[in-house]
Parts: sequence; structure tokens; C-alpha cells
Amino acid sequence: MSNTLFFPVRILPVLLLTLFSCLAWAEEAWTGVYLNGNKIGYTSVREEKLTRPGTTSKRVFQMRLNGTMMNQTLQMEVDSTTWLGAKGQVSRMTYTITSAG
Repeated sequence: MSNTLFFPVRILPVLLLTLFSCLAWAEEAWTGVYLNGNKIGYTSVREEKLTRPGTTSKRVFQMRLNGTMMNQTLQMEVDSTTWLGAKGQVSRMTYTITSAG
């Protein structure tokens, strides 16, 4: 049985839930991503404390998805790094999405 991914309708809820999980204050968290009961990927969020002036922490988010659509194998990678100031304000952010298939 193959997983069918429809971009972005099926992926949007996964992205939103994962991005909201970035608000949690755990140092590192991993979550499996499932579609129709089958694992299609994972997400991870890691927070690092920094001592640079104006920046107190850095959050690194990764998501990896593998599935099929119309009998074609698809891979999707999302990477995001956010640097935060002392009051939680975003001082810098990078975001990359790579998709193959």
C-alpha cells in the first residue's frame, strides 16, 4: 500500500503542527510523521543557548518526508534555523525547502 501525498493540502497541517511545536521549551524533541497509519517521515526541533550579544538562543527545525504520489517516489526536506533575542524576538531566520520526485 503506498502513501499518497498531495502538496500542499496534506502537508500543510503537518507543517503547522510542527512549527507550533517549536514554541515548546524542550532542548530537543523528535516526532514521527504518519499518513494512513504508515510512517512517512520525522521532525526534530533542537534549541541551543548562545552567549552572543543580542542573541540568547537558536532553534533548529528539521523535517524529512518520504512517500509516493502517482506512483512516483517523493522526498521533501525542510530546514529552518531561528535566532532569538532575550525577549524571544526573532533576530534572524533561515528557511529551506527541498523537494525531489
